[in-house]
Amino acid sequence: MKEMLMQKAVVRIVLAMLAVMVIGASVVQAESERTVYFVVVPGSVESGDLEPALFHFKRDLAELAGGYTELGQSFGSTFMGEGNFSSSGNISFLVASMDDIQAQIVEIANKHLGTTPFILSWPATCNF
Repeated sequence: MKEMLMQKAVVRIVLAMLAVMVIGASVVQAESERTVYFVVVPGSVESGDLEPALFHFKRDLAELAGGYTELGQSFGSTFMGEGNFSSSGNISFLVASMDDIQAQIVEIANKHLGTTPFILSWPATCNF
């Protein structure tokens, strides 16, 4: 039950952030069109096991996109069928780029973390 409440809270936060970005983008006359990527990789912020791999993932992500925002720990679930689901801790990032970098993000995650990330993308106007 506690995990469900945490998941709902994370979804609300992400939706609120998206709303703020959409409203902000329409109010501010921004510089350029970008694609924003919401990237989720498996892992725990508290876990020291992934620390070297995450360092290299973050370094390559910053080099690829020029920077990123780490949203931190998030939680998600996967439906496994027959009423069962698997829950896991994740780390979420926001990345913006003028180029289509989704394939490169996947390559970086596979290289350093051995996994394919969940990526949600949308067009946006960014001022930076």
